[in-house]
Amino acid sequence: WVEFELENTGGIQFKSISLTVRDVNTNIVLSMYADGFTDRDGCSTSVTRDNLNPGVARIVSSPTFSYDPAGHEVHATITVCSGLGQTGICISKIINFDA
Repeated sequence: WVEFELENTGGIQFKSISLTVRDVNTNIVLSMYADGFTDRDGCSTSVTRDNLNPGVARIVSSPTFSYDPAGHEVHATITVCSGLGQTGICISKIINFDA
């Protein structure tokens, strides 16, 4: 999986997230939609927080790749929303990087 550090620099609390990662080299796309923010801490444990408050940073994990994407170009779209179920005020960010 890929980990992203999200920092809420605004004035509203976020409660849900959608995250899509696309391996440009293989064209494999992984997506998730969740209430709360989950950080996989190793293979068997994870920590989920209900919200992302103003002034707080959280690590969020993507869905798990079934292969090693190291060295591949990856495009990610992250959307956080103020309501559950990806509702309310939503903000998106597109990130391109090499895994």
